[in-house]
Amino acid sequence: MRDEEEQDPERPFESIWQTTAPTRGPLRAPQSNTELWYNHAEDHPYSAAYCATKHAIESIAEGLRFELAPFGIEVATVNPGFYATGFNDRGVDSVMHWYDPSRNFTPPSAFEAVAQHLSNQLDPQPIADLLVEVALAENPRFRNVLPSEIEALIKQSQREAWG
Repeated sequence: MRDEEEQDPERPFESIWQTTAPTRGPLRAPQSNTELWYNHAEDHPYSAAYCATKHAIESIAEGLRFELAPFGIEVATVNPGFYATGFNDRGVDSVMHWYDPSRNFTPPSAFEAVAQHLSNQLDPQPIADLLVEVALAENPRFRNVLPSEIEALIKQSQREAWG
């Protein structure tokens, strides 16, 4: 996070307002009473500010879930893993525009895992199908995660955090 702050400490948090701006709303299917929030699921080493924005979006969606329930509006989140949509590639590419191993705290080896993730991105069709399924569901789950391995990883991480 130290390296990220050197660049522009407020920039990662702009995504929170960009995400909430359309609803001040998320995606909503015309024939549905479900608000759908699309948010990245995984936490990544050396991306603390990015992860903070994702957790903030998740918290906003959770708050809206309780606020909107009396009006019959369901709120659901969809949290994808690494899907080949171009988003992950652009994110890594943007870091490479400012990253300088001679100046930054983050070691070059930190990006090796990211390169591995990028080389194994998944077909985006299942996440597109899930978005449609959740948007049209009468009573969707609040948290929807794909692939299932990521869901298990998130649950394990939360269990460990709670000790």
